[in-house]
Amino acid sequence: MAKPKSKKNNKITPFFGSGVLADSSRRGDGRKIDVLGVFTIIYAWSIPCTRSFNAVLTIFNLPKGKTSITISISKKGSQKLRPLGLLNVFPEESGDIIVLYAVKNKFEEEGFHEVTFSFRDYPGDIKLPLEVEKREWPEFTKAELDFVKQLGDASPSFRVNIHCLGCKHVYIFEEQLNPDILLKGGIYRFPENSIFICKECKKEMDLKDIRGQLRSSLKDTIAQRMGKKP
Repeated sequence: MAKPKSKKNNKITPFFGSGVLADSSRRGDGRKIDVLGVFTIIYAWSIPCTRSFNAVLTIFNLPKGKTSITISISKKGSQKLRPLGLLNVFPEESGDIIVLYAVKNKFEEEGFHEVTFSFRDYPGDIKLPLEVEKREWPEFTKAELDFVKQLGDASPSFRVNIHCLGCKHVYIFEEQLNPDILLKGGIYRFPENSIFICKECKKEMDLKDIRGQLRSSLKDTIAQRMGKKP
């Protein structure tokens, strides 16, 4: 028969279970968690690049009351951690929980990274791997450009809202390859060098990465439509 544990050893020590990074996550009915777009790699069209995503973690044996968790990111193998935030959880009862946390980070270089969650007052952490891979800039062939031009008003395009970090002014940019299309009022084409100066506060914004994402999606869309052309 096992000996009963002494009161000295009855202190609850939490520990991390599993964790994933995803495009988005939310709590559903009961304990259900809806997770969309689990990934371990980020594609970038310019470095540095900024990305926002969610982390979903399971924590076991969590004590009742407040538990603090620090979040940081580092290049894999590096001892240099960049703090991302502090998460406080307040379970009403001891037990197991699922934690959702929104991450936003500016990646300064390519390669393998780790997003680390650590208990502030207990031993233990969990490292979620993440690779940043720079892609080639999407270029369009003459055939693709000619195809888009002959589509006229049906030319495919993508838009994005950009918030100036200096004054929070919102701009709408559109990647439209058809030079004959006139954009609606208040919508901007991307500058050729992808650098835009805010008209309100004069802050410089590097839009190359987000523009690269749109051009990549646009190239896929054009390829699909060209394939369906009779």
